[in-house]
Amino acid sequence: MPLLQMGISMLEIVERIIELQSEWSAQNTPAMQERGQLVRDALPAALRTLVPQLSDALNIAERDVGIVGRDGSGRKTAIPWIRIFSRDRSPDPRNGWYLVLLFHSEGQKFYLCLSHGSTDWTGGEFKQKSAAEIAPLMHWAASLLQPFLAANPGLTSKIDLGKNGKLGRPYEASTPIARLYDITNLPSDADFEADILLFASMLKLVYENEDLGRTPTAAATAFQNAQQDVKASIEGQQPATSGQGFGLTVAERRAVEEHAMKSAEHYLTSKGYACEITSSYAPYDILASKDEGQEEFIVEVKGTTSAGSHVFLTANEVDAHRARSPDNALYLVHSIDLIRETPTTPPQASGGILVVSRPWDIDKCELRAISYQVKL
Repeated sequence: MPLLQMGISMLEIVERIIELQSEWSAQNTPAMQERGQLVRDALPAALRTLVPQLSDALNIAERDVGIVGRDGSGRKTAIPWIRIFSRDRSPDPRNGWYLVLLFHSEGQKFYLCLSHGSTDWTGGEFKQKSAAEIAPLMHWAASLLQPFLAANPGLTSKIDLGKNGKLGRPYEASTPIARLYDITNLPSDADFEADILLFASMLKLVYENEDLGRTPTAAATAFQNAQQDVKASIEGQQPATSGQGFGLTVAERRAVEEHAMKSAEHYLTSKGYACEITSSYAPYDILASKDEGQEEFIVEVKGTTSAGSHVFLTANEVDAHRARSPDNALYLVHSIDLIRETPTTPPQASGGILVVSRPWDIDKCELRAISYQVKL
């Protein structure tokens, strides 16, 4: 009979897993068989009762909420875990952000963590991701989550998973915030559920900032998404990044672009320039002029919710700015705030920081081709 049907609570399952940790063996001993059943089946089943609340806290569909436990395939791992994740954003534990229960390799305690994938499968084994890849993500997440750390004394920015097993150090290096629980002072199920939902609210904040392009890997991700969009367009398919998942929806992109155009036009008119909006028929957005046309230049306007380290241009836009230089400019509005689309309200963009580059020497920028037309 399943443990939950026997009236055994979630934290009683957790307590038994912790007790079995003191009997850890890489072999499938009776103790490890029991631990495996608890980690893979009983505790995930108990946690799945929270799927509706997790869906609301994470602002994702219930079908997107995944809860999976692992204790090792073949040889039994010293640090079993149960992962709570978005199926779209973190399809496997090596990638993306998620919540995870990590059990100390020597027993006595466990952690509830917000973590990032810490390993890669290389050469037939798991290897720790490089510090160059993980450290910027941890620094970014720690800064983003600092208000939670300050407001909740029970949270910590460091975890210690003990000496057993090979994966403790990677897990420790990829966890910016966690809560420690000791077997001598375990919370009630209600308090533990409240903690999980608190961590889900933190994960939602991480997801939202990923969508807004504010992560250290945003430029690389945006480039990959743009490549996928081009490929989809060539194949006559809907671009994958124009709807759900990472990044902004079509409506949100449009709101950001329109806000940037209004910001650029307002700035230009405040400086005495007349503005002709040309984006519908020319490879630039505004033709700005003053003194009856004695001064005239073209303007490329770009808006982004990110820090603005990169923009995307078409080949025609690049050609236009090369041809009109130095009578050209880039007006970039970055760090735009976005109130996201809801079923009843459209997205709303506001704020942002305007950076003017005039003249704009496009050849001094790093240009990366998203696609090539190859004439045979």
